[in-house]
Amino acid sequence: DQSPSSGGRGEADQRGRFLVEQLLPGTYTIRILLLNNQSRTELKTFTPNLVTVPETGEASLQLTVDLSSLNQPKPQ
Repeated sequence: DQSPSSGGRGEADQRGRFLVEQLLPGTYTIRILLLNNQSRTELKTFTPNLVTVPETGEASLQLTVDLSSLNQPKPQ
């Protein structure tokens, strides 16, 4: 379906970049979830960010995700 949407999903490429195309103009909440690749279970949710898509052109958002806490043992 090539019709514009009011939301979208993207998966990161090998370099950690993603692209969501054909969004309608407006402000969107970007949520990043880290999923286990095999079980598709959620490992971590990161703080949401806002991005505004203009009437013409494109919008970009640069996020830095700290994965160091994933290697720490969970408190018991």
